[in-house]
Amino acid sequence: MTNWRKCFIPETVHGITWVADAVNRRIDDPFYKQMDAFATEMSQISISQYHTRNTLNVKEYQAASPLASVAAYEPVIKQSITFDALFNSSSLMAASLKKEYETYRAAAGKQASA
Repeated sequence: MTNWRKCFIPETVHGITWVADAVNRRIDDPFYKQMDAFATEMSQISISQYHTRNTLNVKEYQAASPLASVAAYEPVIKQSITFDALFNSSSLMAASLKKEYETYRAAAGKQASA
């Protein structure tokens, strides 16, 4: 009997199921465990935690005088910014990002309802 015919004999087919078990045990299970761990870590990330150089010249207002009775503030360019700083500033980038986000939300809402 040829090797090709042996594959179609039920006893032989049941004899090679150990290969599928080995693949599940050695490849699939570790992969799924690592993907679950990755998904868990990604779900805990907040974009607000990350800082980047301030290439947009986003400014913040700092007290110009150490005296509390003097209410003078001057704009100072921040060294680093967060995603929240972009949305909280009055820069053109903030306005552009907000408009783009609203456009995206409107389009996503239309796709969800279609």
